Amino acid sequence: MKPLISLALCLALLALCACGQAQPAQTIEPTTVEAPPTATIVFTTTTIPTTTVPPTTLPIVYPASYRDAPKAYKPVLDDLYALTLLYNIDNGYTNISGFHYAEAIVGAWLYGPIAHYAVADINNDGISELLLYQETAEDMYLRSLFTLKDGEPLCIESFPGRISRFAADGTMYYVRTVEQLTELYSYKLEAGATEFSLVTAYYNYSGKCSKILDNNWEERIDITEEEFNAVLEIHKNPPNPMRFTFIPIEQ
Repeated sequence: MKPLISLALCLALLALCACGQAQPAQTIEPTTVEAPPTATIVFTTTTIPTTTVPPTTLPIVYPASYRDAPKAYKPVLDDLYALTLLYNIDNGYTNISGFHYAEAIVGAWLYGPIAHYAVADINNDGISELLLYQETAEDMYLRSLFTLKDGEPLCIESFPGRISRFAADGTMYYVRTVEQLTELYSYKLEAGATEFSLVTAYYNYSGKCSKILDNNWEERIDITEEEFNAVLEIHKNPPNPMRFTFIPIEQ
């Protein structure tokens, strides 16, 4: 009887142990949550077409009178006319770059605007010279003189405010007055030459008059004021003067 009771008690204890044992926890697999894709922002640059057109230089219509000048002097006359259009009476020239003959022209223009030109073979060597003149109420003043060397224009000289006259033989007479000093010169442009040769020189300083000998300023003789004035008259009005046709720069 006792063994049966013992077996029953053991079975009861086993049942109780089986009922009290904890159930194993269920394993939950981790869930991977993907982040939303990053948005890509594309900046689009739109080129706005410009409506600003760079300024252009308008073509210059040169005076018809230039057609009468030797073709070789056309570059000088073209520069002269273009500079005439650029000249400002108050400020002078703001920009003379790009003009090949500007220095010779503007250098003379400092004494007054060049308004006329003339063409003449002043030394009878078969090469015509180009003469640029300023016109005033009193006179026509020579400002620049060009000749040709190897077919190209060459400025022989630019002249300040002086009276200039040519005799028929090509001698140029010059008068320059500065305060109490009056100077008289005569020059010749020899055939084929590119510079003047001094012929005579006189001066009058406050009534004291002299003549330069042999073009040497160290060698001079005194002359009377009456003799000086006689020479002055020849310089202002040389006998048998050379005649020029003065052609206006603008028509």
